[in-house]
Amino acid sequence: MVPATRYLAPLRRSALTLLPPRRLAVSKWAYREASSSTAAAAAGTELDAAYDVVVVGSGCSGLTAALVAAKHGLRVLVVEKTGYFGGTTAYSGGGAWIPNNKHQRALSVSDSPQQAEEYIRAVLGDQWEAGDPKVGAFLQSGPEMVRWLEEASLVRFEPVPLPDYHERQPGSSVGRTMLTRSAVPGLARCRRARTSWAS
Repeated sequence: MVPATRYLAPLRRSALTLLPPRRLAVSKWAYREASSSTAAAAAGTELDAAYDVVVVGSGCSGLTAALVAAKHGLRVLVVEKTGYFGGTTAYSGGGAWIPNNKHQRALSVSDSPQQAEEYIRAVLGDQWEAGDPKVGAFLQSGPEMVRWLEEASLVRFEPVPLPDYHERQPGSSVGRTMLTRSAVPGLARCRRARTSWAS
C-alpha cells in the first residue's frame, strides 16, 4: 500500500506534503494539528501552514490529483486517515480501470471509447443517463491520464490480462484494469501462494 510515496518522494521536499495519519482541525485552508500526541511523529513537517490544494484520501485518484497539482507548482497537502497510503485503491487490489489504455495493445487487445461506453451502459442498466458528460469525460481523459502519469512521474503501469467484472455484458474487454509495475511481482506472489494453498 505504500509504493505511491516512493513515486512522489522527489516532490515531497518542494510542493507536496504527505502527512501520516492524524486528526487535523480544518479552518479556512489552514491546518492545525488537533492532537499534540502526533507532534513527535510529524517532526520536520510544517503543520500550521496554508496550501493551494488539499486532497483528502490517498487512493489512486487522490494521489494523482496531488501529483498533477504539485507538477503545476501548487502547494499540496495529502491527508490520509488510515495507517497506510493507498486508500480504497489499495483495498481493491490497487487496480485502475481505464478503458482504451495504451497498455492493452501489449495484450493484443483492441478497445475503443464506444465499446467501453456500451459496456458501462449495459452494466448500469436503468441507472444509465443518456448524454451524461461524466462518462464521456472519463473515457476521453482516462487514457490521457495514463500517458501523462508515465511521462511526468516514476509511475509505470502494467497491463493485467483480466476481463471486466461483468465479462458477459456487451462491450466488455480485457486489460482495462492496470496495476503499477511495482505491484505486479506482488500479484505473481499471490498467485503462487493461492496455487500452493489449493493443491
